[in-house]
Amino acid sequence: MRQVMVVLAALCCAAPAWAEDLPYTADMMQRPNFSKAYHAMVELPEWVSKAAAVSTPMGNITFNGKSYLVGHLCKPHDCADNQLEIMVSHDAHRHGACCRAG
Repeated sequence: MRQVMVVLAALCCAAPAWAEDLPYTADMMQRPNFSKAYHAMVELPEWVSKAAAVSTPMGNITFNGKSYLVGHLCKPHDCADNQLEIMVSHDAHRHGACCRAG
């Protein structure tokens, strides 16, 4: 789990820029198969829990031999102090997030 948090912390430092044609983070989290995992993470600010946020296209990473989707959300008009980085397995069984809410 510590390794996952290190990866998530690294993702918090920079907005990802992937060339792949992947879905936007907010769109992905509204899909039925990923919504349950997304809402099970923890209690989060409303802009996060409702995916009413500015988002980026998701990216793929491999961690400990498993493939994950990673994405970024931020609060509209207040991105500097309110950001969320997420990491979710393609089957939505493993997930994690790093949220900064100012």
